Amino acid sequence: MNHLGIGEGNVLVFTATFLETGRLEIVGMEVKDQPALVYFENLKTGAFYKNRLNLKQLVVTLTYNEGTSENMPYSRFSAKGIRASPSNGHALTMDERNGKPVLLGCNGYTAVTKDLKVTIGVSDITVRAANGATQIKRGRTL
Repeated sequence: MNHLGIGEGNVLVFTATFLETGRLEIVGMEVKDQPALVYFENLKTGAFYKNRLNLKQLVVTLTYNEGTSENMPYSRFSAKGIRASPSNGHALTMDERNGKPVLLGCNGYTAVTKDLKVTIGVSDITVRAANGATQIKRGRTL
């Protein structure tokens, strides 16, 4: 038997006391990567073309109370309680949203994207020349 406590089969037991940590809370947010910003409202037929808000590229940086930060893609917004107004997939019109940002909120903190650009889009433009000839231009934006 080894009286010095050195050797195989000896066990060391110790206790460590850690300071109590507070709950991790979001204390700030800012837009890191912008969403798609350009959309088209089609007035020719009254139907909409490429006018649904797409936030899939949007990433925000969340800052926490203990000093760390985390980049949060749109796909994880719901899990973190981040809200967007208007919401993803919202039908955009020029009168309602042109020149306005998407508003983001979480835990009492807010952030905004750059302003959206909603323009009039038409699928065909018919041009009549002085000699009566007709020309159709496809996929133009006014």
